[in-house]
Amino acid sequence: MTPKESKLKNFLLRSAVGIGWAAVFIFCAWNGSSWRWAVLATVLAVGSIFELKKLLTPIMGKPFLLAAVAGVLAALGGAWLFGAEGLLLGLLAGTLLSLIGVVRIEAKEAGRLPATFFVTLYLALGFGATLLFPAEIATEGRLLLVIATLWIADTGAYLVGSLIGKHKLVPRLSPKKSWEGLIGSILLAAVGSWVLDRWLLDSQLGTEFALSLGVVVALVGLVGDLVISALKRKAEVKDTGTLLPGHGGLLDRLDGFVLVMPTVWLLLRLVEM
Repeated sequence: MTPKESKLKNFLLRSAVGIGWAAVFIFCAWNGSSWRWAVLATVLAVGSIFELKKLLTPIMGKPFLLAAVAGVLAALGGAWLFGAEGLLLGLLAGTLLSLIGVVRIEAKEAGRLPATFFVTLYLALGFGATLLFPAEIATEGRLLLVIATLWIADTGAYLVGSLIGKHKLVPRLSPKKSWEGLIGSILLAAVGSWVLDRWLLDSQLGTEFALSLGVVVALVGLVGDLVISALKRKAEVKDTGTLLPGHGGLLDRLDGFVLVMPTVWLLLRLVEM
């Protein structure tokens, strides 16, 4: 196979996986209150636990996997059944499980607590917040609107950065990101959020809030991306995993998502929409 053929094959594979990934999200998120989204969120959260384990072990030690899985599942179950209060109770349960684990093992293993707490808090809040949308504040289209806006922001950053990006944003963590790409991401996300809200989805945000939402999603998504980039650089790995051919691991695709979802949910609650 020639280099040109190999490049084309990789492009087609990456595109096929990306389309399939988007289709699954749209199918599950179209009605945010459905069990389909709860199942998808749970599967993605548990899968992400094992990817975080790989990243965190060289940095702060191996997390207690059983406690992290139990804590994340408790938080997701609480959010699904009882809303925000259930999510907090689930996080408390995860904390107690981690502490009980320390009591039952040798004291030297207590160093694994920070990694366990990070995994549980990071993923429980990120995925648990997605289950709060239908439970408390969302019309049918808001969950999908936030997801689509994040995709638009990522696409804008890539396209604008590739075409005219010259000034590096954070070269130490992500050499390909540029200030031009960030500006493109913000503008396209704002416009995309407004178009989705006004004409395609039943999200009922209004023009000003939809535009503001796009800006928030682009900025917070960037922070989430840089967090995972920092962990990967510290752990000296290129990708968080190999589950998605041509894309890497789950967290390579969900890095912005995990921070965006709780941020947007809280923003919506603060303005009581």
